Amino acid sequence: MFTVYYHPACYTSYSLLRALKSNDMVKSVKLVDMSVNYHLAISRQILTVPLIESNGNQVYGGPIDIEKALTLISNGTLSLDVENVKEALVLAVADSAAVSSILYSHGSLGPLREFNGFLSSATGIALDKMHKEKLGEIHRIIDEDGGLYDEIERKMIATLAYNKVREAIYMDINDQSPESFIAWLVSKASIGRAGVPFQNTAEMKHKALKIYEYYAERKERIEEKLLREIQEIKSGLA
Repeated sequence: MFTVYYHPACYTSYSLLRALKSNDMVKSVKLVDMSVNYHLAISRQILTVPLIESNGNQVYGGPIDIEKALTLISNGTLSLDVENVKEALVLAVADSAAVSSILYSHGSLGPLREFNGFLSSATGIALDKMHKEKLGEIHRIIDEDGGLYDEIERKMIATLAYNKVREAIYMDINDQSPESFIAWLVSKASIGRAGVPFQNTAEMKHKALKIYEYYAERKERIEEKLLREIQEIKSGLA
């Protein structure tokens, strides 16, 4: 049986759950709500949702294709041919607020080498027959960088801006001040005291303010999009 990790506030998670229900497939998977099982983000390295796990291995997650996810769950297997590994990596990183916050705070792609489960599942290469070779290719891309971090940074800023505002809406917190973005980024990129900036506080503030500036320049567009998504999710769950 597959395990599906999801979050109620994630629109892709919502879309997958809706598809599972409409295809009468809910009973064929174990569903784990990450809004109440958040400890698994640490113990199981669940860095993106939705995430499909098989026999303890992360196999497909992040920016998933819903139809492909249904095929995987229905047939028990799925073969993907990830032709553009670099593009898949960019999409995977940009889709995850957790990974984006870590990399953006760190200022490089280096930490990604610690997250092979994420790299395999969120890029789709876990379902590619050339998985081992393509994971090696991803590691080479990370090590060489070649300006890739700079290419992804703007996408990470956008991801973080949307997630900060989404979480504030769900928590009914009417504070989108620059200071709130600073506090949010520090907490998002750290666990307890581990990861909280010490000597690089000025740099961290600067990074957080870039997220705030992105939000401020697109305030109405961001909030309208999120409110539409949230309303659809809440209506669908009613």
